[in-house]
Amino acid sequence: MLEDRYKYCSPTRSQINTGRYPYHNGFWHNNCPPAQLEGIPLKFVTIAEELASAGYSTHAIGKWHQGQASDAFTPTRRGFSTFLG
Repeated sequence: MLEDRYKYCSPTRSQINTGRYPYHNGFWHNNCPPAQLEGIPLKFVTIAEELASAGYSTHAIGKWHQGQASDAFTPTRRGFSTFLG
């Protein structure tokens, strides 16, 4: 039986977005409840921000679960031009 910490997607998504292991980016726990003011720490640059600065158009489709209670943590503030999810 898997431990509870292995059945959530947020740590993996944070790793893809930041290029850092979840225990290094502070996001090794489960999904962010909507009422919590947390997400991928703003000090980390996301892959979407890097691609956008290089002139690419960036789009996110699907679940986010990387922070949503504050606008600063939403996909369109973390480098994605558009978001559908």
